[in-house]
Amino acid sequence: PVKKMDQQLVVEFLRDEETHEQIVFEAWDFGGQDIFYTLHHLFLSAMGVYGVLFNMEWFREGNTQKHQQALEFIDFWLNSIFLHTQSPSGGCAPILLIGTHKDTVPDTQDHRRIHKVLSDRFCKSMALTAWRSIEMYTDAPDGGAMCFFPVDNTIGQSDSAIGSALRTVERVAKNADYIHQEVPLAWLGLYDRIKVDPRVCVSVDDVKTVASQCGLPVSKRLGLDKETRSMLTFFNKLGKLMYHVDPSLSEVAVLRPVELLIPAFTKIIREHKGLHETEESLALVRQHPSEWRQLVDEGMLDTVLLRVMWKEFEQHSAVLLQLMHKFGLSVPLFDGTESGKSKEVFLVPSLLEENPAPVLDLPANSLSFFLVFSIDAQAMDRELMVGYRDDMNRFLPVGLFSRLLGKAVAWSQATRGKKPVLSKRRADLSFGIHRFVMEELVGERCIRVRVASQAPKSIMARLEMLSCQVIGECMPKLSCFLMVPGTGLVGVDEEPAHLVNLAKLVARKPTWSDGVWLGNECLDETQIQRRFDAWLPSMGLCENGYDVFFSYRQGKVDSSIVEMLCDSLTWQSLGERQRRVEVFWDRIRLETGKMFDISFMEAMLKSSGVTPIVSLEALERMRDLQERSQIDNVLLEWVLALEIHEAMGNDRFFILPIMFGKIGSKIGEDPISNLFDEGVIQNLPDVVPVATVERVREFLADRGIMASSRLGQRTVRGVVQQLTKSMGLLAWDLVSRHGGGGCSGISNDAGLYERSCKEIMACIRRVGGDGVVRGLMATVSRPQSPEPSAPQDMMIEAGAPEPIPAPVATALLVGEGGARAAHGAAGCAAAGSRIGAGGNVAGATDDHAAENARLRAEAEMVWMQAAHDAETAKMKAELDQQKQLAESENARLRAEAQNAQLMLELEKARLGPQKSACCLVS
Repeated sequence: PVKKMDQQLVVEFLRDEETHEQIVFEAWDFGGQDIFYTLHHLFLSAMGVYGVLFNMEWFREGNTQKHQQALEFIDFWLNSIFLHTQSPSGGCAPILLIGTHKDTVPDTQDHRRIHKVLSDRFCKSMALTAWRSIEMYTDAPDGGAMCFFPVDNTIGQSDSAIGSALRTVERVAKNADYIHQEVPLAWLGLYDRIKVDPRVCVSVDDVKTVASQCGLPVSKRLGLDKETRSMLTFFNKLGKLMYHVDPSLSEVAVLRPVELLIPAFTKIIREHKGLHETEESLALVRQHPSEWRQLVDEGMLDTVLLRVMWKEFEQHSAVLLQLMHKFGLSVPLFDGTESGKSKEVFLVPSLLEENPAPVLDLPANSLSFFLVFSIDAQAMDRELMVGYRDDMNRFLPVGLFSRLLGKAVAWSQATRGKKPVLSKRRADLSFGIHRFVMEELVGERCIRVRVASQAPKSIMARLEMLSCQVIGECMPKLSCFLMVPGTGLVGVDEEPAHLVNLAKLVARKPTWSDGVWLGNECLDETQIQRRFDAWLPSMGLCENGYDVFFSYRQGKVDSSIVEMLCDSLTWQSLGERQRRVEVFWDRIRLETGKMFDISFMEAMLKSSGVTPIVSLEALERMRDLQERSQIDNVLLEWVLALEIHEAMGNDRFFILPIMFGKIGSKIGEDPISNLFDEGVIQNLPDVVPVATVERVREFLADRGIMASSRLGQRTVRGVVQQLTKSMGLLAWDLVSRHGGGGCSGISNDAGLYERSCKEIMACIRRVGGDGVVRGLMATVSRPQSPEPSAPQDMMIEAGAPEPIPAPVATALLVGEGGARAAHGAAGCAAAGSRIGAGGNVAGATDDHAAENARLRAEAEMVWMQAAHDAETAKMKAELDQQKQLAESENARLRAEAQNAQLMLELEKARLGPQKSACCLVS
């Protein structure tokens, strides 16, 4: 697939060409088989010179099919090189086109004809950007320049074109900026030291030890750690070693990538039948027949098989597996068994069967959209509508579909989608209950998605997001465009004549009233809305309110958690009518040009509850808040949530925080740490953030709602402590203990999201979310109890007996101060323990099973004692009520009168902002 050529042979060739400066070249031979294309981007670097070899016999006159295949082959390589080596100035690494078999195609006229064919083809296509980096053959026998070097391999250096090609390689290399880039001498000394290390893979700490012996740090400002990593990054770009800044790989340097990666990866990624069948593979068939058939027929790699195949790489298997995941060569699949003890399985997309599986029962009214990719975004964005087949600005890199397929499968499993039906170029999947089929169309250079769902925009948005993730990971110069049929709708098996650039159409919305030309047809605003209604984005706030409001800090980890939770909730339904769950996620709900703080606060007022993402990252950014600090929007949301909860109580508004500690980044590290062990909460400022608090007070007053007496005393630390003392979910107890760390590790953890969604749905149903009346602004339509009760706090203080409903679920939460216990909807806390809503009692690890049993028993004792106390309090209350019947009757009548006044004030607030205030009674 990729191999290092004889370096001594290259040096000897160049020595004969009278070089005056010493440049050491390393030559790499990339395998031409399709199966290996997914590995090429590991080694394509801007710091290199590329030769694209083709057989001149392919261009013999009369062989049209071979002629077209040759052009597609060259087109693929030109675009691949440009994609992975593009410079900030817009160029790319130098490229030499080399035509072989001159011994059978010796005629100069044939060479000139091939030159014209290549020039005409690529000067008019998207490859023009790469074409500018083509090095010309200026020593042609007829005296004219040609775009390729016709060579005769049978006579070696005796062929003048070979000598000319070698001189060209040397010339462009000598002129390259990276050759003249000055680096500290200590860096070169460090590289010389580590390159002779017998180990193929070393820790960064080991490199830093050697670095300190070689005179690093040269820059006192950078320090040893940063300068060592800068040196590793520089030599990684040169292709001398492999080092990645990804959290899960940043502590490891691969000194000889080819020696480690290629043998290991090609044990798995290869044609296991026919040409590449070996004695080793035959032995695996005998030892593990079922696992082997699963790999060969379904592209599913069992860890049992992986351990055998990587036996010689055992000490590096963790690093290799992380690299496989990073480069999209494998995807960890969720183990959905009840025991949780089944073997891990990985999907290897490049090993899927070529022949697409039949698509069964896809409705005739299914909608289609297209994912189109290009390295020339400006050219793609010039036209609103393009032809379905004849657009030359597209480029679909080999391997992109398989990587997208892998991410889609992982997302499908995380949202509990149906069992996927997969082949190399087609996938029948679902995100939750939303089914779709995506297919790679090689000839049209795009991906078609057929959606058999009532939520086509959700599928489209998710696949666009996953595509952008793939691009960001390995193809940053590529752009993705959403295209829809020019007619809006097209049959399942029909091909559209034209495609419309959806983003460009939406961007022209202000001019829709003037008409929009699509080819020879001019559509007015009504026609556009009618034709493309299924695809046009639905922005703005939901008038009927939301079942859950997600409050989170924008960031890679927190944002991905909310994305997954939103997707996971799409397959849930509520009430007898099985209506969908309405989620407030600012990314899709807030409208451009509107005051977003007003919008999200309005949304929270109309929500059944809030799920704050209380993460270490979110809290770290609150540590510097002071009394006079500007408004912190996340803290603003949390303060408002507490105010609404205090007003409405647990039975009408829920707060279900999901708590995250540090996200594990190193191999073998826990995916998520215990937030309470990080000590960040105790270090939060114990000050009242005046601007944030007053903004909440102003917002409530404008709607005729009186804030609680506590609002003016809510400190940063107090708000977070009140949230974290509530009945929340501890992510570190829910996430799987296996798999990779970092954001990608937890984003594929289906157990975490399945459990979280289960608890969110339980909270929605508990507060009456099966109906459509939600939030504080809708309480006027909710039936009121005859006797209003005092506002409830989120947490009942330890030792305070209260009437407690039967707990729905019980879970052990281990945090600061030992085991804590709380339960159900009302909650009950005892000294030293609390039970949180979240499932069956389970410890952090199986090793603590005995301790968990003890803690469960203690928790049950707390529950029994609390129930007894509650019953005693109830009997006492009934006795007191009989003794004071007359006073109670008068109090009831006064309360009813006050309630009637309250309802009147709330009705005024709902119909329009009033400058009046009311006292909220829950």
